[in-house]
Amino acid sequence: MKAAALPLASALLDPFDALFLVLTVLVLVPLMCRWHTGAPLAPLAEGGVRERVVENFVVWLAFYGAVYAAMYAPTPLRRWVFAPFKTNPEYPSARAVSEEILWSAGSVAVATLWQIAVDASAERCGAIDEVPLGAWHALPAAAIVLWADSHFYWQHRLMHSPPLYQRFHKIHHRSKNPNPWSGLLFHPVEAAVYFSPSVVCLVAPWLVIPLLRRALHFGLLLFPLRGHMGHGWPNRPDPSHYVHHVKFNFNFGAGGDYWDEACGTFYGPSYANCTQRAPSKELRSG
Repeated sequence: MKAAALPLASALLDPFDALFLVLTVLVLVPLMCRWHTGAPLAPLAEGGVRERVVENFVVWLAFYGAVYAAMYAPTPLRRWVFAPFKTNPEYPSARAVSEEILWSAGSVAVATLWQIAVDASAERCGAIDEVPLGAWHALPAAAIVLWADSHFYWQHRLMHSPPLYQRFHKIHHRSKNPNPWSGLLFHPVEAAVYFSPSVVCLVAPWLVIPLLRRALHFGLLLFPLRGHMGHGWPNRPDPSHYVHHVKFNFNFGAGGDYWDEACGTFYGPSYANCTQRAPSKELRSG
């Protein structure tokens, strides 16, 4: 089956996109701006390792946990507000969710190791002091966004090659009905690859100011949530990553669909029935 053309409606912001953006801004901006608020992270040798571990796990548990509690916990909020927008009306079992949380905790640990390595490199180079923001910082910020999004698409396609899929990526595709905890459901090796856009900060820390380094780190940590909320506006299911868990060979991108469009792997909502399993020829999850 050919991939669908990207309809204009799928590029528009739906309320769940807006909710995710608001939550992300509320969490990400304070985390990015610690240097500007007089509360920078401690040097690694002075308790900084522990501080980073605690910060990452607290942010992960609070961000993903709050969304899961609101959308999936059996409360009146779920029943009356979120259930009508559930893409798949079924809910994952407690056992499945518990397993996903454990795997995701390992991914957060891997992300923390990347962060420690990047910050150690920055300390060695003296690139730890924040600098005043200028208009020119928009260019490296845009470059980092493009780099991270492109990296995700191509490493994701690589992970779908038979040997890597069977050994590593198959764990992520255990989730056929994604929920927030599915976002970081990675084998540790895949987690190391997923968070590896930070390599640019590791090898050339003087090129990326601390604010942008933290934006990249926490962006990679938080952004998987949107594609795994499991909710969408009526007649407009999330056209990207949620569908990927059903239509296995399509929608490899992280959110922007331009790589999928360019490479013929976009699967639009007009073709997607997310409440049913895909035909076996499309879903080779083994």
